[in-house]
Amino acid sequence: MRKLLLGLGALVALAATPASAVTITFNNATSCVGLCGNNLSGPNGLIDQGFGDTANVNVTYSGVGSNPESSLRFWNGGYSGSDAVWTNSGRGQIRFDVLTPGVLKLVSVDFGGYLNNPSRSIAYDVYDLSLTNLVSGSVNPPALSMATVSFGQTSTTGLIFQFGPDAYAGGVQNIVYEFTPGGTIVPEPATWALMIGGFGAAGTMLRRRRALAA
Repeated sequence: MRKLLLGLGALVALAATPASAVTITFNNATSCVGLCGNNLSGPNGLIDQGFGDTANVNVTYSGVGSNPESSLRFWNGGYSGSDAVWTNSGRGQIRFDVLTPGVLKLVSVDFGGYLNNPSRSIAYDVYDLSLTNLVSGSVNPPALSMATVSFGQTSTTGLIFQFGPDAYAGGVQNIVYEFTPGGTIVPEPATWALMIGGFGAAGTMLRRRRALAA
């Protein structure tokens, strides 16, 4: 029973490890300092591959399609009234690689339709690094405000977020992710309940065995 309690205590300690949240906000790229690269400037600049990185997570941008672009492109306004990133490649991709032991969580993404188009449907997918699909869906953002989609997928190695298939007509903004140092994925609340119930049942069985032995 003591070992079971120690195991539960270790999981609680991991759950208490603070997570650090990062919001990747793409804004005016006219200066090309830390945001766009390849000597491009203005609203059509390519996003610099170092943008959004931390010591724990490496973030990279690319297009996915027959002629994939080397990064995503910035556009100043016009996507549901907001700046956004997009690509000519078909699908846009943002990849997160975990660099140090811990848990990465994709929290949320804002979606916008090009030229403030309220009927634009934007599909999205989240994969792990083996390209196993973790979630799929679509969103129709309003004309003058972006639509926020909450995610919650976690990984100790990395995640891949894709949007499209027409990532010219639908762009994204305000990519929020969290990193929790530690190295193990913290169970969801329902899993916690099952685990605690299991610990309780195991303790009851041990007490009954002791009583019978006595």
